[in-house]
Amino acid sequence: MEYIYKLGILGGTFDRLHAGHKALLDTAFSQAGKVIVGIATSTLYQHKLFSSIVEDYQTRKDSISRYLTEKGYASRAIFIAIDDMYGNSLTEKDIQAIFVTESNRSNVQVINDQRNKRGFSSLKEVLTPYCLGNDRQVITSNRIRNGEIDREGNAYNRLFTDKKTYVLQQATRNSLREPFGIVHEDIPSVIETHPNAMILAVGDVVALSLYKLQHQAALSIVDLKTRRNSLGESDSAVLKSIPSLTHAANKAGEIEQNAVMQMQLSLTAYQTTGQKQIIVIEGEEDLLTIPAILLAPLQSVVVYGQFGKGAIAVVVTEEKKKEVATLFRQFK
Repeated sequence: MEYIYKLGILGGTFDRLHAGHKALLDTAFSQAGKVIVGIATSTLYQHKLFSSIVEDYQTRKDSISRYLTEKGYASRAIFIAIDDMYGNSLTEKDIQAIFVTESNRSNVQVINDQRNKRGFSSLKEVLTPYCLGNDRQVITSNRIRNGEIDREGNAYNRLFTDKKTYVLQQATRNSLREPFGIVHEDIPSVIETHPNAMILAVGDVVALSLYKLQHQAALSIVDLKTRRNSLGESDSAVLKSIPSLTHAANKAGEIEQNAVMQMQLSLTAYQTTGQKQIIVIEGEEDLLTIPAILLAPLQSVVVYGQFGKGAIAVVVTEEKKKEVATLFRQFK
């Protein structure tokens, strides 16, 4: 098969290989006989959102390799590690094309200027359009790490846009009796296990315990009740005194769209300002553990209480989001 270019180059972080990455790779390997695939080291991505949870180099390389093998491209790939925008574009004079998206398109002129100074020809820019998710926003690794979308661009908040109220079905109740995460005897154990994690607390006892241990959750969701009895006046006063307090309604046995929207607003406010948030629910907050997991950033921890078991700590992963999304789809 003849290709437009003998040798092309592309680069990126390629964290959590997604639809946009695959489109870029497809464009490159459909047009170039050989493709230099530059994979960023931490020097390049250390300032990215949630950079601490970017997959390690080998994991990212293996993900790309598997995809290239599936597509029959693997024998034409040349992998390099890159810690700047140039990779080996300034040492390999035979490179003919550079494959980019809008996010790194501005680098092309800089690279070509440096190639020209060395007597090399300019690279032909080949632009791959952005891939959009079902919310019409660009699919990016940042958004995946932030818990907004999956790798195909399906936005988790869109699970809650079809109607105003989602009702728990009797057949689903048994599934909810099983803890979503690891059972801890008490809140100090949770803190010891996850000392630096971003925590979302669902339930008054959990939120209050974290607060009193000077480990207030990034987002606390409470209803000023415990086991359906009113919380004591002093404890209620403590929770009500927390700045950035908002309210939302959510009936028992249901998940209300407006409550979920407020959760998303509060999470955004925390990430923007760094100020801890609390939502007081008029009704019952128990089932809001589900949207908490679906909206939370990866590697954050959702903590809730379960009577007779203890404190449940759920480390938010892509797999956990998928599991909980499947469960939520059983609501009517």
